[in-house]
Amino acid sequence: MIFLQLFKENLMTLPMFAFATGTISSRFGFFPTDLNRIKTLLSAVLLFGIGLKGGAFLGTLQQPKFYMLGLILLIIGFLQPFFSFSLLKRFANLDKQTAAVVAASFGSVSVMTYLAGTFFLDKMGVSYDSSTAVILALMELPAIFAALIMSRYDDHSEPVAIHKALMHPSIALIVLGLFISYLAKACGFYSLVESLLVLFKPLLAIFLFMLGANVANEAKDLKSLNPFLMGFAIISPLFGAMLGVSLSSLFSLELGTALLITLLLASGSYIAVPAAARLAFPRAKEAIYLPLSLAIAFPFNVLIGVPLYYTILSKILG
Repeated sequence: MIFLQLFKENLMTLPMFAFATGTISSRFGFFPTDLNRIKTLLSAVLLFGIGLKGGAFLGTLQQPKFYMLGLILLIIGFLQPFFSFSLLKRFANLDKQTAAVVAASFGSVSVMTYLAGTFFLDKMGVSYDSSTAVILALMELPAIFAALIMSRYDDHSEPVAIHKALMHPSIALIVLGLFISYLAKACGFYSLVESLLVLFKPLLAIFLFMLGANVANEAKDLKSLNPFLMGFAIISPLFGAMLGVSLSSLFSLELGTALLITLLLASGSYIAVPAAARLAFPRAKEAIYLPLSLAIAFPFNVLIGVPLYYTILSKILG
């Protein structure tokens, strides 16, 4: 009963309403298909905004347990792709390149899933540590390192310099936002950053409307996926969420912060990691790895995962 109420509350947030509207509009043919440039621009603005939101808190990470938690999350983000890669190679009948990109995608994080979690918490009136945005930015990196290492063991892959992969705009924009926001806070000009962030919520709603349309379009490729892959796209987030709940309990995190940490471990990247991994694995099948993270894992996490994880964490953390 509690979960159903939370599920309803989650659906009533602006981002989720926009996402659902975009999905329905696309399914009925009401969504224009020539807006890719606008979506790319909005994505860049939102990634930069994430950095701006978290940069002000760079100087506040003084709790030793937060450093330890961040280190553990980075290690998990690095090791998980190797574990997933071995499973996918053995049971999913995927070629090495596609399996590597899928594994790396689910070892990373989803910015939009994280944002959906913050909107849910804001609606519920639950506080959270905004410095988790710093961890969000850093957790894009380990899976990319893992993908580059895996590329060295595939004769048909393209060796890519680490700096080339890490300079992907999705990562550079977050880091740039963190740096600018930190300097603005230190120099007393953070009010200017706050005035820019007023536009963040409406721009996010527009982007999620477009993303909902993308999910509807990607859903047509799901029929080509075998049952193991579709199950993997659900089990992997649940496994990550289990790790997040365990770590949240171990480090005695507040409920709101615990939900965001859990979402980071449960989500899968469909922007940064696939784009960077394409450099190393040009023959990987996009029709397989993109629908898994975008059309299955993302909707599952933002629609069901957010209230589900919140319910579990509230019972464990009190």
